[in-house]
Amino acid sequence: MAEGLYEVALASAARSEKFVWIVELVCEVHQKFPIESVKEIARAASDKKAGPGRESVMEHAMVKRSSSPLPGNMRDADYEGQCGCRAWFLGQSPSS
Repeated sequence: MAEGLYEVALASAARSEKFVWIVELVCEVHQKFPIESVKEIARAASDKKAGPGRESVMEHAMVKRSSSPLPGNMRDADYEGQCGCRAWFLGQSPSS
């Protein structure tokens, strides 16, 4: 199983910044295809953050698996899927 945390950086060719998320996979369905799943969850979280009718247009995603556990003092997730998988928005940074 591919349980764990992933850092996902979403970027668009039209923007000069990337949006960074931490995604935690907890459901069995998403754990079967972790790379595709964390991108999907981060995009859904970005769309929710953008607001109704303002879906984010993210064309590129970089995924890095984290070997660290979720910190005990982590705030509530910014996004939670119906399956229980969660995402935390870490912020924006310039695209490289």
